[in-house]
Amino acid sequence: GDETGTVRVVMWDTNHIREIENDNIRLDRVIKLKNAYIKENNGFREVHAGSKSILEINPVNESVGEVTGKHERSVTSKSLNALEVNDFAEVRGTIVQLFDPKFYPACPECNKKVQDGKCVSHGVVKFNFVPILNFVLDDGSDNIRVVCFRDVVGEVIGVEKEKVQGFMDNPASFQDYKNKILGRQFVLNGKVTKNMMFDRLEFTASKAQELNVQEALQDIIS
Repeated sequence: GDETGTVRVVMWDTNHIREIENDNIRLDRVIKLKNAYIKENNGFREVHAGSKSILEINPVNESVGEVTGKHERSVTSKSLNALEVNDFAEVRGTIVQLFDPKFYPACPECNKKVQDGKCVSHGVVKFNFVPILNFVLDDGSDNIRVVCFRDVVGEVIGVEKEKVQGFMDNPASFQDYKNKILGRQFVLNGKVTKNMMFDRLEFTASKAQELNVQEALQDIIS
């Protein structure tokens, strides 16, 4: 990102990827790309850096203006029966089934799953436990299984991150929250994926907010 906007960057060259693995490319660090190319992905433009691309980290006499915000894809509001694979969409519906949260060990640097105490990118790490929440959303036209990670789990349950971690040590304490959440309506932003094992569409939520019925009615009227 710079003062004019933000864009997703994809790196294919092993030398460039090694800079990420060595933690030379990180948040707030300035990079300069030469000989990169533009590619469209699901209607969005991306910058791709291949083997012929030149990468400079913190280039001399180069500055970047204030970045106005994080990179976010624009989404279209859709009913569940209209969703297709790879859609970035906003959906609304009622939670009709809710499963207990699960947790997996993740690297604190890249959030990748840790196995045997090791991250594939950062080696031995002091890992964190990341929450996963699954539920079924129904909007009257269809239903879909929704998957939430990290902060989005707290947005659905309505508790702080620390409280979510407490469910790992005391799973029974989630039951009270479960009874309160079932039947509530939510607005979700996220991406539609295909679960090949079960041959079904699923929705990975990147943002969750309980539906304000009065505001929704006003939107319909206007």
